[in-house]
Amino acid sequence: MRFLPIVFSTPMVRAILDGRKSQTRRIKYKCDVGDVLWVRETWERCNKKYIYKADVKDCNSDCEFSYLCKIPDVPVKWKSPYHMPREACRLYLQVEAVREERLHKLTEENALAEGIIKINIVGSKIPIYKNKEFGNCFYTAKEAFIDLWDSINAKRGYGWDSNPIVKVIEFRVLEDFCGEAVI
Repeated sequence: MRFLPIVFSTPMVRAILDGRKSQTRRIKYKCDVGDVLWVRETWERCNKKYIYKADVKDCNSDCEFSYLCKIPDVPVKWKSPYHMPREACRLYLQVEAVREERLHKLTEENALAEGIIKINIVGSKIPIYKNKEFGNCFYTAKEAFIDLWDSINAKRGYGWDSNPIVKVIEFRVLEDFCGEAVI
């Protein structure tokens, strides 16, 4: 078993915390069943404790959250997940399954396991899906995932249309895990 860092965006951290995300697809990421992934997320250290952007609902990068720090008129300067130390980690994920497959093999169920949000609109018989908490709306979870995938990977040359081979990682959140190798 290894401890490996993995970066998730704020909406995807929220999806994990809400129990909606149990899979992730990555282009180049090496892990094995049994490994523990420690989640790197947008964070800040304030008043000798860590705070996380995912805990602040309806936020964007220009918001000020001085009330979180209890220091008047001091904006929170969110730090990149890439600079998050392991001691700040609050989410550990146990790798349950790993496989390689072409991106186009994604199913509707897989898209939902990736954290896509299903919304039922009052008076409508058609569910609507969103790719992020503030994202676009779609008629299928797969369409929402495609939009999300392209927003992250197209500029790197791995857009949906290129149908890359991806690593599919299925995981579960480890509750009350302190980062020790005692699973």
